[in-house]
Amino acid sequence: MGKRSRRERRERQAQRAIAAHDPAAIRALADRSPELAAQQLTAALGAMAPEDAGSPVVESAIALAGRLRRSGQLRAARRLAAAGAGRSARLRLEQALAAFALGDDAEAAQLASGDPEVRAVVGPLVGAARGVAPEPPGTASSAGLRALHAAAAAVSAAVRGELAAGRALLKRVAPAQRKVVLAAEIRAAIDVQEGADGRPLSAALPLLAGSSALRAVAGAHEALVLAASETNADLALDIGRRLQLDDGALQLARARAAARALATQAPPALTSGAGERTALGVAQRFGADVFDEQDRATACLYEGFACLAAEPERAARAFDRAIGLGGDLVEALRGRLKLALLQAGAVCAECGVRHDDRGAEAAAIADHLARALSRTPAAAPLAAAAALIAAEAWGAEGNLKAARASLDVGRAKASGTLARDADLIEARVLAEAQPERALGLVEKVLADRPEDVDAWRLKIALAKRRGGREGVDAAIVQAAEATRDPALAAEAREVRGRRADLAPFAELAPAAATAGALAAELRRAARAARSQVSAIEARAAAHREALDPAAQLAFDAACVSLAAELDGSAAGRARLVEAVRAWWSSPPALMKLAAASWLFGVAGALVEAARQARGGAESAGALAALAEAALAAGDTPIAERLIALGAAAWPHSELARLRGLLGALRRRERRAARRGPASIDALGEPLPGLKAPRPDVAGEELDALLAPEFSLFDEAEGAAGVIADGDEGEPREGDVLLGLLSFLGLPPGVLDRLTADERRTIEARARKILAAGPSARSARELERLIERLLGDPEIPFPSGPSRARPRRSA
Repeated sequence: MGKRSRRERRERQAQRAIAAHDPAAIRALADRSPELAAQQLTAALGAMAPEDAGSPVVESAIALAGRLRRSGQLRAARRLAAAGAGRSARLRLEQALAAFALGDDAEAAQLASGDPEVRAVVGPLVGAARGVAPEPPGTASSAGLRALHAAAAAVSAAVRGELAAGRALLKRVAPAQRKVVLAAEIRAAIDVQEGADGRPLSAALPLLAGSSALRAVAGAHEALVLAASETNADLALDIGRRLQLDDGALQLARARAAARALATQAPPALTSGAGERTALGVAQRFGADVFDEQDRATACLYEGFACLAAEPERAARAFDRAIGLGGDLVEALRGRLKLALLQAGAVCAECGVRHDDRGAEAAAIADHLARALSRTPAAAPLAAAAALIAAEAWGAEGNLKAARASLDVGRAKASGTLARDADLIEARVLAEAQPERALGLVEKVLADRPEDVDAWRLKIALAKRRGGREGVDAAIVQAAEATRDPALAAEAREVRGRRADLAPFAELAPAAATAGALAAELRRAARAARSQVSAIEARAAAHREALDPAAQLAFDAACVSLAAELDGSAAGRARLVEAVRAWWSSPPALMKLAAASWLFGVAGALVEAARQARGGAESAGALAALAEAALAAGDTPIAERLIALGAAAWPHSELARLRGLLGALRRRERRAARRGPASIDALGEPLPGLKAPRPDVAGEELDALLAPEFSLFDEAEGAAGVIADGDEGEPREGDVLLGLLSFLGLPPGVLDRLTADERRTIEARARKILAAGPSARSARELERLIERLLGDPEIPFPSGPSRARPRRSA
């Protein structure tokens, strides 16, 4: 059935429900499609006879008009209420409130003048917006109406400039009614009017601030921001920040305000601050169609940029739609270029180019963007940058002719630093076809900028292409001396260590060496001396003591990972026990270290470490930290043992909390076992109330303290046996399978239900795929193997690091 026939069928169903005056059917229609219900009810009200004023259609229209108004769909609410205003006082009230919320005070006042019920509610609002204090309500008035009059009186005082009186009048609002009449929001508007941030506001803004806040009482959250943004973007940001309303209507209002401000080239404060961030969030969550038609093209840009990383296909559609709707061509092309570069893969650390097969698309888009920018003289630097990006992408594709054409455009428009960058980009383009010419260009760049790390990286890559370790080593040592780059310095130490002219930790001052530099040196020295990591680590005791506590924790994590990688899992477990005992009195640090231990495949030692270290006043917190780490990793067996060990040390409430989390984890595993891999994404969500980070999160936090000289994730892969160093021999039996589990963020216990034959079959297949080397075919085969591994409904999937799992459709 096509879209048109489905729409027509829904319309006929709506017409039948309304014609039958079936309240339940009308409510179901309004829940399913409020817009369609409003459209059909509007038509039905126009055709009704006056004597049908009490029919279910009118009652349904009253309920739906109020619902639309409160959700910010003011124009639809106004049309629906107006269609039946002659048949119901409540619909006239809804029409007046919607008109006032939209800023049409004349219509609101006209409706109020002929109806006492409408006048009692809308009259104070219209008067307060002009600074007229309302008449006191009658003694028989409801609490809500009295609160509304008090709020209106406060706003009218603020509009007249009597700010202290406005605050005092707000105190008359009963506590139970303050949220209903937005007393806090009106107080915030008064604060904005007073310039509480020390920024003077113009004399025209008091009326705007007061009336905008008051209009929100009628459900016009959109007016609160939109009206302010049309006059003063700073005020709009102040109101939005101070009100801090979480409802979707206000978020949508901010988003629409940001789109309108951007489209009309309003002051940049709104488009570069909270409004734009809200617009991005709304566009990603709801799409561009929730924005007004005149803002739709800009909203498509928001949607595209918001979805770049998470939903690239949707982002591409949004950018194309923005161009089709007449949106900003430069911004759309910029988004398409960012998307193409993301899809083209990461920049190679050695040669500085992308080696993915999507480079041609990025190059074509960059050329198009350069041409679009070239039409504006002031955009020449941006056009040059786009052309140079295109040249680099064409070069990675091996299209030297197109690369030279783009280089010519870039050089013609570039100046200053960008012109010097053109030499380096040309060198990258020529690295394969004309390496001598490329080396000459690199030398030219280094003569001008000897500290340029990218140029040195390219020189090292060119030396590797020529062959000969001596030339490569010499380039690395020279680069480290010239740039003082930490990563190059670590590589230079590797070179000097191979030459046997550098003792472990020599020339590393304890007060100056970072945790990453110490970890990299420990790895270098242990490999060079072919000694146990623990023996080399002892020489770094003074350096470790000079680090701050956070860096010490990161270094200890690196020592655990290195011991597991270079000396085997038994050494890694032993080093983890030492680290746990060292951090036993600091539960937050211990929790992070324990969580990261799942990355290295040695988490099983946590139970033995807890047995050895427990005792003393600090044991309760330490044991809880270890148990939470096991729960965050989704390792039910270890969590059970740790909770059993700590049960006697914890108060009843803490024991009940941890047992409750363990029960939630078991239920999640059982659901996953029944549903299979379709539920794998949900398993990555943290358990409610859990304080410990997931293993990947803990690893990333520690890794950031070791960067750029050292990476825990590289060592974790080596420790698991996925990446075998050429000097270390073949991985032991079972290591590849453990490596796959580590990559997927799953503890070893998930395979307990597999037979030995099943394990050996999967292990053998994984070895064969990895032995073939990196290729598109190997990647596809490995993906299929992972799907097979995860697809076994007998495997209970625990919650683990979501970043390591492949995303799959249901």
